[in-house]
Amino acid sequence: MNNFPDKKISIIIPVFNEEQNIKHLVERIHASLSKAEITYELIFVDDHSTDQTRNVISNLAIFYPIILVEKKGKRGKAFSIYEGIKYAQYDAVGMIDADLQYGPENFVGMLEELENFDLIVANRKHYRDSLLRKIFSKTFRFAFGRFLFGLDHDIQAGLKVFTRRVWETVKFMPHSAWTFDLEFLHRAKQAGFKIQKHNIIFYKRKNGKSNVNFVKQTAEIGINALRVRVKRIHPAHIPPSDKYSMLGAGVGHRKRKYITHTTIPHHTTALKTATLSQKLIILLLLTDIVLGLYINPLLTLQILVGVLSAIYFIDVLFNFYMITKSLGKTNEITSSDEE
Repeated sequence: MNNFPDKKISIIIPVFNEEQNIKHLVERIHASLSKAEITYELIFVDDHSTDQTRNVISNLAIFYPIILVEKKGKRGKAFSIYEGIKYAQYDAVGMIDADLQYGPENFVGMLEELENFDLIVANRKHYRDSLLRKIFSKTFRFAFGRFLFGLDHDIQAGLKVFTRRVWETVKFMPHSAWTFDLEFLHRAKQAGFKIQKHNIIFYKRKNGKSNVNFVKQTAEIGINALRVRVKRIHPAHIPPSDKYSMLGAGVGHRKRKYITHTTIPHHTTALKTATLSQKLIILLLLTDIVLGLYINPLLTLQILVGVLSAIYFIDVLFNFYMITKSLGKTNEITSSDEE
């Protein structure tokens, strides 16, 4: 698998009052990606900042490949990411917070790993932030990520790299401001995509003020996690890897990808083996058989044997009919001995 053949990436950066960090972030991204000869675009989604954030971004756009998106939808980071992805033009997509707690130099290594995986998640292995936040993050990750969803990843990491195909497959509208990451990882895993973690150092914020209210955020994410856990995830349609053909198209379901090279609706495939009415009929028949075996075992067995014998006999007659019909027809497809 090679998800990153052309070395190009669209990076989504949600921002709110980050005027002191924007310039440093852009310069570091440019320095690291240019050195690695990676083409990039930065998509800043401004969530109605009240400082000079928009002006700083607009000035930097003169010198760097930057797109400034002024938020139209709901307030909050999750909705900013949702809006920003629409503007991405490259097959590799990244996302990063603007507060410089995640080193943007990690994009190079994460993009290299994208050649063998579908989604790369930053793993905050080394914490240089407060001890309280470290304990909070580790506890949340275990309680909701590993225990509730079986995800061995940093479920709230603000640094990720993934293929456009992943997003087009699992695309969803976030439920609230901080509920993008967990549901995104859960849906991607259920669709059968390969997820890899990338160890990083998580730094302490140097400039500006954090917009995170940990108590409110924890409650919001926790409630949403329970909602997502009980929500039924339907089979996801995987789009073709080539827009000019059906190659690579298929369905993702129950942590597996079924590449069928077609986009036919999943309810017409073998993923759905029986309808609700068929299941009810089968259950009713099984119930009748169990009751019959309890009330009159001998008669019930005689009826079962009779029904099965009739089915086999009808099958024999059908096969005999097909053979006689085929003997009276000429071959529709022929091939020479050489072929």
